[in-house]
Amino acid sequence: MNDQIIVAADRALVFHRSDGSLIRQQAMPRPVRAVTTDSKGGVVVTFSDQIARVSDSDALELVGESFGRNAALTGIAVADDGRLFAADSGQRVIWRLDALGNVLGSISPGGAGFTVPRAFFPITWQNGHLIVAEPGRHQIQRYTADGLLVGKWGGHSRTLEGFSGCCNPVAITSTPNAVITAERGQVRVKKFDAAGKLASQLAAPDQFAPLVVEEDGDLFGCEGGLLDVAATNDGRVVVLDRSACEILVLS
Repeated sequence: MNDQIIVAADRALVFHRSDGSLIRQQAMPRPVRAVTTDSKGGVVVTFSDQIARVSDSDALELVGESFGRNAALTGIAVADDGRLFAADSGQRVIWRLDALGNVLGSISPGGAGFTVPRAFFPITWQNGHLIVAEPGRHQIQRYTADGLLVGKWGGHSRTLEGFSGCCNPVAITSTPNAVITAERGQVRVKKFDAAGKLASQLAAPDQFAPLVVEEDGDLFGCEGGLLDVAATNDGRVVVLDRSACEILVLS
């Protein structure tokens, strides 16, 4: 969002400049599970069961209705025309909504839904398509705005080209020409082209703090992934390292 990095920090949004300096903090009424921006720079967040928008005056506007007690909205993406996509790891579906929050339908492969852990279900918007990571299948998938699967790539592998462990990648983001992934376990950040060909490894395991497992943390430890990623308007990759409580900006 312009020159800002927005971090969801439990019951707050924290706004930083790309040089690391703090701009402001905004209290939230409930823990924030995901945050993104729309094409106009507006901020969109999810709570466990509902979507909300944050206005320029820091007012919070709930969008649509609750998705119920079994929902866990751990991913959010916004299309160029304002349509919303909410990744619900609790019910293993992706909800498709119009800009006002009215449900248009859902994406649920095979009727049984996606293979995802409850703590993370990453999605992003790129060039007219919804990009979805299905960690349990070690895949990246591409959907139309209407929910039609048009491509997929990835696989379970210890090579750089694939994704290892039980559930990877734990986070994704995109630039106009690339998909960026983050993995737990063998912690790393990688860049792929739009067709799924590995372009480069942006960050290796030795660039991150040792893994810390917090037994009581709802979104921490092995289950939580410990990394998140985003991309700036000028193409830099921002990595949130939860174990070290720091943000890395990669060129």
